[in-house]
Amino acid sequence: TADAPRSEADFLRYLAEAPHDDARRALFTDWLLEQGSPRGEFMALQRAGRELTPKETKRAAALQKKHEREWLGSLHGGHRKGTARYVDGVLRELELSMWRGSEVPLPDEPRLATLQRLELDGGTNLPLGAMFAVPVWPSLVSLTAPLWVLEQVPAALLDSLGELGVVEPSLADPRKPFDFLARHALPKLTSLRLVGQWWRDVAAFERLPQRARLERVEVETTTPELWFPQAAKLERLDVLPGTSKYSEEGQRRFRFHFQRGHPLRISVPRSPAPETLRELLLVPLGHVPAEARRGAQLELPAGAVLTREVLAAFEALAQR
Repeated sequence: TADAPRSEADFLRYLAEAPHDDARRALFTDWLLEQGSPRGEFMALQRAGRELTPKETKRAAALQKKHEREWLGSLHGGHRKGTARYVDGVLRELELSMWRGSEVPLPDEPRLATLQRLELDGGTNLPLGAMFAVPVWPSLVSLTAPLWVLEQVPAALLDSLGELGVVEPSLADPRKPFDFLARHALPKLTSLRLVGQWWRDVAAFERLPQRARLERVEVETTTPELWFPQAAKLERLDVLPGTSKYSEEGQRRFRFHFQRGHPLRISVPRSPAPETLRELLLVPLGHVPAEARRGAQLELPAGAVLTREVLAAFEALAQR
């Protein structure tokens, strides 16, 4: 027909019109294969409907690495390497770090329509309102961004989200994130992420009108002891302790997982230094209420080794 897609750009817009339509993705895959496109092979692998062999998994990863710049279109400028995730051959998750106008996606970028999870960061002088003003977000369920970005997002889009992540303002910024959240209905919100270091105002969190609906809260904080008591009030709470010294991405992998009806689980990175273990594992664990830390379990990555002294200190705290 006259309206049938005739190019890859046409197909991307075609998918954007109905991003949940599997028949359209199948048609796009077949068309790409007919053209001999590497993306067709990639989509066919992801849409195989079975677990891929190690060789096929390696091939799909190689195709994505080689062609991702082209596949991301205007999203590539601000794309944080290694964060693009495809499902059934279409883009579902992405992190963008935008510090120049050239890194801001085009407002009519069709790839935005299939995104389910998006994390944003960047310069405060960038006008992102146009990117959020157009109705190209039918799939988005999770958005994480600084407060200055969230203030540019239309209320209708915020109200459609099931998960919202707020990157804390700088200490010099007078804006209050919990006041922003309280001003919005957010009727579908069940998961809240508090990203940064200085989240301390637990009282303001408890006053949130959405508080009773939250099923999961994740908080990064230098004061985990303030947040641990919330574990008794939430279905799931993840606390990521940090200090200004250990807040780098490579160090912020200690995670205290609280889930109602289950013992506390603590994820530990592969090779933490002894000082890091003390400050981000043992000291915070000592602040967990006794009934919550009893029976706590360590989750260690393959090859991780902890000293006898650390293990003994952990077991002593977990048995109290």
